[in-house]
Amino acid sequence: MLQWVAAVTGLLSAVAWPLVAAFALLMFRKELRRRLNSIREVKYPGGSITLGEVERLEATIQHAEVVEDFGTLRARTRELPSVSLADSQLAIAHSRLEAERELFRLSQTKLPSREITSWPVGRHVDELERAGVLSKPLAANIRTFIELSNRILHSANIDAEVSFRASAIGSTLAAELRRRRVVTELIQDFMGHGLWHMHRHLEDEIARKHYFWSAVAASLPDFDHDYDIYLEAAEHHNDHVRADAADGQPFERIYVLSLDEFVSVLEFREKELLRLIDSWGQPGQNFEKANEWRWPKEWGQLGWNCPVIRERASLHAAQQELAATRAALDKHRSRLLGASQR
Repeated sequence: MLQWVAAVTGLLSAVAWPLVAAFALLMFRKELRRRLNSIREVKYPGGSITLGEVERLEATIQHAEVVEDFGTLRARTRELPSVSLADSQLAIAHSRLEAERELFRLSQTKLPSREITSWPVGRHVDELERAGVLSKPLAANIRTFIELSNRILHSANIDAEVSFRASAIGSTLAAELRRRRVVTELIQDFMGHGLWHMHRHLEDEIARKHYFWSAVAASLPDFDHDYDIYLEAAEHHNDHVRADAADGQPFERIYVLSLDEFVSVLEFREKELLRLIDSWGQPGQNFEKANEWRWPKEWGQLGWNCPVIRERASLHAAQQELAATRAALDKHRSRLLGASQR
């Protein structure tokens, strides 16, 4: 169930945070209530919490390295319908669990200890800060959010706006933790996955460029369909191999797509997903065969292929991926348009 929470809310958070809160509360109420009870098993003294405390945490995050438009966030929060204390506590429990899950996964990715599974949330923050994965300001913000969420979850009288705004803070921190984890995993993928190194048989520069277009098209879910995540990881990889190369020796860098190329690849992925969805249930159509990339002829002979939907291929999975791809297209087209108007 939590995998569904992560998948759906991750997609909707790109549109509007209040939709995430409302969707999570409606669709995953039973799961969140069960998780809320498990959090409450850890005794924590209650006490009052003021809107000012939440606003101070918002301000520190806004001026640190977690980028979020909190003015818009606050305005959206005020537009939410009136909710009960129980629902507002479900919202804070959801964002708290998101943050904890990302801390755990980041620890798994970056830290070598075998004891990670037994660490309390505070230990993850401490160890990740000590390893330089989290900066001191970010670690401090996470600790403050955990402390506020504990007080909210163990209080019988918390204003709904306070709780929902604290939930938005938690979702923002979880998103930043997720971004760092995905970048780290993608860097490792660039280093070790053969997909990013099978272009050596291609002789000319244009053919190699199109090969990397195909690699990005197939890997978009691995970096949340996000150009900034892809760009940060790709540039980090190229800097690393450049630094490791002996003086004067050639090194194997990966081709880095520009933003307009990235949008073109997203558009190609959208067309392929539409083709795959149209094939479902059609007489004489083999969904498994249809679930293979049909590379554009102008990309040349790339020398490789794989399934469009790589895991648990189904109509539902294709529809979900189409929604995620279109959300990314809307985001990156708007960015391209803004850049062209400057």
